[in-house]
Amino acid sequence: MNTPRTVRSTLLALLALALAASAAVAASVSTTAVADAPRGPSLTIKVAGPVARIVVTGPKGFKKTIVRTTTLRGLRPGAYQVRASKIKVGRSSQAAPGTYYPSITTRKITLGKRTRTTTKVRYSLTRLRLAVGNRPRGTTAPAVLVQPNGKQRKLKLTKAVTLSNVPAGRYTLKLATIRSKDKRRPGTYTAPYPTTITVGKGQLGKLTTDYDVVTSPDLVVASATDVVSVATSTEPAGPGVVRMVTGYSPGDIVSIPPGAATPTGALVKVVSVGATQAGGAVDYQVVNADITEAVTEADFAASVPTSFDLSSANPETSARRRGKTPFAKSLTCGGSANLEVDAAVSGSVDTTFDLSWKSTYVKRGPFWVWSGATPQVKMDATAKVEAYARATISGKASCELAETNLLVTPLRTAPIPIPGVPGLFLTPESQFTISGSVSSEATVATGVEASVSSSIGATVTPDKATPYFLPPKPVLSAQAPSISAKANASVYLGNKTTFLVNGVAGPYVKMRIGPEFAADPALRPWWKLDLGFKAGVGFRAQVLGFKIDKFFDDFAHATFPVSQAAGGIGDDGTVDTGLPPTGPALRSIATYGVRNDLQCSLYTDQDELGEFFGDNGPFTTEGSASDDNGDACGTFAVIDGVLYGPRKIPAFYYSDSTEERPVVPWQPVSQTLSGSNTAASPSVLRTVVTAPGTGVQLVQTDKWWAGGSAISTSIKVVNAGAPRAVRVSRGIDCYLGDLDTGYGEMRPSAELVGCLRTIVPDSGPEVEASMRLQSLTPGSTWMEGYYSDVWDAMTAMAPLPNTCRCSEDIDNGVALSWAPTLAQGGDTLLRSELSLTRAGS
Repeated sequence: MNTPRTVRSTLLALLALALAASAAVAASVSTTAVADAPRGPSLTIKVAGPVARIVVTGPKGFKKTIVRTTTLRGLRPGAYQVRASKIKVGRSSQAAPGTYYPSITTRKITLGKRTRTTTKVRYSLTRLRLAVGNRPRGTTAPAVLVQPNGKQRKLKLTKAVTLSNVPAGRYTLKLATIRSKDKRRPGTYTAPYPTTITVGKGQLGKLTTDYDVVTSPDLVVASATDVVSVATSTEPAGPGVVRMVTGYSPGDIVSIPPGAATPTGALVKVVSVGATQAGGAVDYQVVNADITEAVTEADFAASVPTSFDLSSANPETSARRRGKTPFAKSLTCGGSANLEVDAAVSGSVDTTFDLSWKSTYVKRGPFWVWSGATPQVKMDATAKVEAYARATISGKASCELAETNLLVTPLRTAPIPIPGVPGLFLTPESQFTISGSVSSEATVATGVEASVSSSIGATVTPDKATPYFLPPKPVLSAQAPSISAKANASVYLGNKTTFLVNGVAGPYVKMRIGPEFAADPALRPWWKLDLGFKAGVGFRAQVLGFKIDKFFDDFAHATFPVSQAAGGIGDDGTVDTGLPPTGPALRSIATYGVRNDLQCSLYTDQDELGEFFGDNGPFTTEGSASDDNGDACGTFAVIDGVLYGPRKIPAFYYSDSTEERPVVPWQPVSQTLSGSNTAASPSVLRTVVTAPGTGVQLVQTDKWWAGGSAISTSIKVVNAGAPRAVRVSRGIDCYLGDLDTGYGEMRPSAELVGCLRTIVPDSGPEVEASMRLQSLTPGSTWMEGYYSDVWDAMTAMAPLPNTCRCSEDIDNGVALSWAPTLAQGGDTLLRSELSLTRAGS
């Protein structure tokens, strides 16, 4: 019989045995789990959409069909191929019927021993979203949709609609004119610009056409034959009398097209009706009408090419009769001294206008009455001037030749209709000018023959005007000067082209070029000959109702060396201007950082927030890719049709969407920092990344110092795989000066784009600061524009468009792109610079 002690001992022994057995079982289960865990690389296919059919093939005959999000584990290292096929869905399916297309059709993936890779595939119907902008309330917009097969589909749109399962291809949306009796916004609504889009398979195309032009119910478009005569002037100075056929009433705004009585057209408002004349015509007392009263809302563009040639314009000059150059002038400078000028000029101006305004109305009694408009005028002109100018000064003299018109009557070309605005026309009018200044102690003879092209423009509102120009690049030759004493001379020839709106003043473009000569025996070199360039734009729009009179004569001024005592022009007869000297910086670097996935951030001593959009705070110079910090700046590459870049860029959205672009993150390899962050010993950060599975490696080296104003970047692209073309890009969403919006700049000859911001200092006048991205490796493409448009272009796997929305105040960004072709085992070096400076320097 067991004693209590014996029973207790037995129970304890049994308990210990049970615990030991339990531990053994647990150990056995744990060991089995580790033994069964899949090893090696894995591939995750993420599927978006209601259907999918994806086939993955790989080494040793591997093949797997996937219809939903799946992770393939325990794979062999090697090359895999992902193929996605389109799927036709009938009406019996739970998914909407139609043909679903995958976002990718084929993708090659190389897996290493420990690679974990994810590929996204989205299945979608081809869809087209149609919308109408500025449609008056209570109206239906009759529309015609031109389909890829050329057939037209008639629609009546009262709201945005989405058409599903449409054929891929090119679509055009046209809107018919509608009339609105809405008391606040009455008038005739016109959409002068049909919009077009090309929709890819499985994509969503967004097509919006706007009613850009609204004309007043009082606007009447006359026939050119309605006007019998203009009895008195209808110039802006005052009222006039126009004799027209009957049918007009006081208050009518009459748009008169060009004709015998009104060569450039006219826009008048009938004040009163006079007597009926023989033949039934009536004398109408009129005043010039404001264009904004006739066209109450507008957003339209017009392109006007204009050519000019003084040789054919002025055949009766004395110079032509003498068989010399088309223009000659002789001035007496006092005593026996004279200035003799021979000159010729020709060229062209291609001008694009973008005019927009909206009228305001005030309520008077039961009626809403027009009270004016606030316009915005944008003008971009690409001008080319070819001129020959020779000046001879004899005797001790000082002469001034004020700007002089060379033509008694300006040249006018045929009127050009303004799109969507019946009866309104732009008429280009050209005038040639010459001016000069001479101071000489002896006889001087010199001259220049040059061809200069440049782009100039301005954005103007009643409150603000912002002109801009791209520095020109001349092609020139020179007459060696004959000089024996101190002298200064300049002669400028040019053209001024004004664009008349129905015969009254409008915007103008002005460009002048000519030789600038200086000699002084006390200096070295003791004489030099330059080519001078001056350009300007202006807006005479007071008479049009815009209340804008802005002038920027000669706001663009540059000189180009031609010859001097120590040498001459280049062997090819050209001068490459390059960049002008950099002006003083308005921002100095406080911290600059590059994360180990090539995302960057920049903070300056003057601004509270970062210079790139994001404001996540500066990360350490050597930042981890796992950090959440980071701003909208980075290095990207397209390799084999796949976009590689930083893991997370703020607001890296598609245009008109909050959907982020797919990007495969760089795989960090190493990052090292050297230097003391001073001008004498700059910081040098070397970051190495790879594009997973491609054999392509990027070695990016950034160099800067605290208090400096520039960061130089070199990117060495190394290809260990098969020969291939790659596209490497650097992009920035600008936030310069704690401001998200501003203007831009572009210098094509320097492969430079930049963001401009108006900085208001604590004291002194406001200044224009610039953050520039410049390629130092020739052959790049570039872009400045709305930030998401820049991301779109940079990730579209194509060259950037070399464009700049320079004159628009927008949320902008900039980018550079290169497209080297790499041999197997080959490499290339791409260099660029990010700088902070004063605009215009």
